[in-house]
Amino acid sequence: TEESGQLKLGLELSDQDALKAATADPHVVAALVTIQGVDGAMIFDKEPLELLRFGDQFVTRSLQVPVGEFMLTEFMLIDSMGHVLWATPMEGSPLAHLVASPLPRFFTIQPDQTTDLELQVIRVNGFRPEDFGYAQFQIGFVNHFCLKVQFVSECMDDPNLDGSLPGPDGSM
Repeated sequence: TEESGQLKLGLELSDQDALKAATADPHVVAALVTIQGVDGAMIFDKEPLELLRFGDQFVTRSLQVPVGEFMLTEFMLIDSMGHVLWATPMEGSPLAHLVASPLPRFFTIQPDQTTDLELQVIRVNGFRPEDFGYAQFQIGFVNHFCLKVQFVSECMDDPNLDGSLPGPDGSM
């Protein structure tokens, strides 16, 4: 089996009003993360991670990642409908100067250890994805709906019931 470790992402707390607003945003329910190997191989593409609240802090649930060196290339906070509300800008983007460490963020996963990354985010309202260095904020979630119906007739001894359904006029 392949060795792995854990990655946990959180919001870096500071005196910035934007970060305080992000941790107080009641609409934020999950983070989307994209992780690539340092060779550019896609490891996770917009992987949804549940956010856990601890007072005024957000931390994602742990993500199991194989041992190695990686880069976090996208970090977005979404609401229950999958709309991006907050994002971390990428290096070289028009908004990169507003955070201490724009993306990508390089990190190493060690066997059986947890790596913690702290990130800063900016509200996307009023900005375009290009301002963050993203191509788009369109998230393609697929909602699966499954309906199973089971029918068991307990009236098998009734000669009038042959399994057929009544016609539009009520006749059999």
